[in-house]
Amino acid sequence: ARMTERINTFARAGGQSPEPVDINEQVELVCQFVAYDPRFHGTPIERRLAQRLPACRGIPDQLSEVMMSLLQAMEKGCGQCATARGHIQVATAQEGDEVAVRISGECALGANCSLPPGEPRLESARLRLRGMGGRVAPCPGGLEIRLGCAVG
Repeated sequence: ARMTERINTFARAGGQSPEPVDINEQVELVCQFVAYDPRFHGTPIERRLAQRLPACRGIPDQLSEVMMSLLQAMEKGCGQCATARGHIQVATAQEGDEVAVRISGECALGANCSLPPGEPRLESARLRLRGMGGRVAPCPGGLEIRLGCAVG
């Protein structure tokens, strides 16, 4: 029943214009949803969500797609040592007038690793986020999504 409810949440057609989005809610929904994906059964996703984040400007459906795609890329394995992820961490924070979503991972060998070189999902995420006024960039041990805080 819970899975059906989550599928319905993702299946609802949303608008294509940016709107205020609760990032922690989006992160939680996406992480709960991908937990049902067999690829993630051996890869725990730890969530460290900042409290009282302001809403961000974004397109909820596209933001969910970006996060799912980037989580799948992180789970796929380390680009440096070609081992599977040991775990993935998703953290949120407010930094100035932006909200950051940092997706980082530690490979099975215990090292902070990067995405595989030429990961196509990273470029796709860049394009989608640019359309929302946001951006994504690699950072040590993973990547970071940044979106502007909603006004009013």
